[in-house]
Order: sequence, then structure tokens, then C-alpha cells
Amino acid sequence: MRGRQAPRTVAGLALGTEGADWVVMTGSPSAPDGLCCAERLPVPPWLLDGAEIVDAQGLGVWLRAYVQDRDHQVDGVFLSVDTAWVSEYLIPLPQALQGDDLHFQLMAELQTLWPGPLADVCVAYEPADVVASAEGRSALHNYRVGVIARAHVLALEQVAHAAGLRVLAIEPSAHAVQRTQMPERLSALPVASTALGLQYEVALGLALGAWFPGTLSFSPSRAQRAQHRRHAWWTRMATGAGAGALLGCALAVCLSWFTAWQDGGADATEVAQALQTAKQTEAAVQAEWLQSQALVDWLRTQASLQQHTMQWSRVLAQEARGVWVSGVQQQDGHWVVQGEALSSAHVHHLLQQLKALDIWAQAPHAMRMQFTRAASSRVMSTWQFRIEADLKASL
Repeated sequence: MRGRQAPRTVAGLALGTEGADWVVMTGSPSAPDGLCCAERLPVPPWLLDGAEIVDAQGLGVWLRAYVQDRDHQVDGVFLSVDTAWVSEYLIPLPQALQGDDLHFQLMAELQTLWPGPLADVCVAYEPADVVASAEGRSALHNYRVGVIARAHVLALEQVAHAAGLRVLAIEPSAHAVQRTQMPERLSALPVASTALGLQYEVALGLALGAWFPGTLSFSPSRAQRAQHRRHAWWTRMATGAGAGALLGCALAVCLSWFTAWQDGGADATEVAQALQTAKQTEAAVQAEWLQSQALVDWLRTQASLQQHTMQWSRVLAQEARGVWVSGVQQQDGHWVVQGEALSSAHVHHLLQQLKALDIWAQAPHAMRMQFTRAASSRVMSTWQFRIEADLKASL
């Protein structure tokens, strides 16, 4: 039997002329299944001017506080750059080229097309299509190559670093939007989540990149990915060596204590020192074990919250007929949904469906219901509502 796979939680951050859009999406390793958040961030104007970053460090610090305040636990973030900043080329190369040979040849071809030094830019490429070859010649593969000023990418990386977020990709905004235009990629999401997310389609498309990559990405760069692989290898080696050293140390202490115990003429002070060392080793191992248990408990709590999110998302998608959800917030177990309904009966029906879920520490209740009369007979009157509840700490 295969073990249960851990869920993924990723964020998409799109910086555009209208501001900064933020989407947090969850899912299994194979497909997205829920939307935790979709909103426009209230970024101060002295940090961000449209799509231009004014203060990368300051914006990252602001974003860190914002994310922590809303308890958004994400594995990483996808970011966008303005498509107008990206120059694209289509370069045909022999299909047999792979790895370092392909990279070297692409850079050589690009050098003849790009007017400036390649050291000042970031380059990304992806396969486009296969070109039919003439008789006697090897097949060619078209590669879509994107070039952007390095300063734009470095600014986004600095924002993510200051925010404590791992960069999963930096993509042109138009490429992210293309993902949202394929209905099959959104089919696993609840209808209400899809409608909410499409209001911020660039950020939604970025978050979908966790499950549907296949586009130009300027970060992590080829050199950064190689460095990450080397770091991961050394980390595994150091962990294994540390565990072996700890075990060997404990074994040596036990053997020395046993030898001292066997030797009737041994000094009592040496025996006491060996015993004290053994106790210290035992305390260190126990502290490591307690730390690992705390991590397991935290991961279990996060998995439980993800299960809660999936359950109330299904209700909002399937039972919210006659109801339009304008926003959902979840912070430290406190849950809020607000929107409009065609009648108060629609709101009460939604409340009953939510209360039937076994995920609440405090059942959902309507904090506000207000009738809004339409200004024109051609527009329907609606009921504005706000529902609040508290989620259980664990399943």
C-alpha cells in the first residue's frame, strides 16, 4: 500500500499596473483542489509603483508581516514580470542536443541576436516544436528563448528573500494567464474558488504553475538549481555523518562505562564522569526526539487545516446556489465568509449545510445580514451577509 502523499500549498504574487495580487492554492502533488485566499494586497505606494518595485527590501519585510498575520503557510511563491520587459526569440537547434551542450549552443546563438552583453540579463528557454527536417539532415527543435534585464529578476528575488519565501519560478505574466484559459486545469477547483481566483487571473495562473509548469522561468537560474542540488547532497551527507557520530559517541561512552565497571580497581571518579557523559548524551538524544515530535505535531495540524479547507470549499461550491461569495478568510482557526444572496432563505440554507460539517469548534453563525435595495428596477435587490465560525484544532 502506498503512503499518503503530503499536500502542497503555494502562492502566486503578481505585480501589475493595478497593484499586487496574491493567491494561495492547495492541492495534492498531482492536481490543485482548493483556494485558500485570493485578494489584492494593500501595498503602500512608497514600496510599489504599479509593476515597478520601489524598495525591494521594504516590500519583502512588509509582505512577511502580512503573510504571518494571516498565517499563510506556503511551500514557496511564484512571481511574475511584466511581459513587455521580456524579449522572446525562436531558435532552431538539432534535436539531439541535450544538457550542457544544448545550453552552450543556445547561448552562442543568442549572442548573435542580443545587442548587449548576456551578463546583464537573465535567460530562460523551453522547447516549442519540432521542425520537419530535409532529407539527410537531423531533425531540428525550436526553442522559445526569453531575455530580461537581470535587475528585474534580482529585485523580485530580494523581495521573496526578505519575506522568507522560497522562489519557485519567475514568469512573464502573459504566460501565467494562458494557464487559466485551459478549463481542464481548473476543473478540480470548486466553482466558487474558480470564480474568485479568476478576478486575479495572473496570480491564479502563477499558482497553477506548481502543477502545470511548462513555460519560461527566469528563476531559479540554471546555476542556482545546480547549487541547490549540491547543497541538498551535502546536507544529506552531513546529516548521515552527524547521526553516525552521535551513535558512535553513545556507543563509546557505554563501552567505556562498562569497561570501568568491570575493572574492580578503576577509579570511582572516572566511573562517575563516564556516567555523567552518558546522561548528557541521553539528554541530547531526548531533546532531538522531542523536537522531531513537535515538528510532526505541527505537520499534523497543517494537514488537518487543509482537510477543513477542502470540506468547506466543497460546500461553498456545491450548495451556494443563489449566493455569491465575495471573500473567504481563515486566520488561526477563525473562519469568515462574506458575500451577497438573492434572499435570506438562501443564506439560511448555506448556513445549515455548513453546520452539518464536523470541522467546527464553534458552529457557523450569521454575524451580519442586511437587505440592500436595488437602485433600479433592472437590477435585483440582494442580502449582504457575513458568516463567522471557529475551526477545530485537529480532525
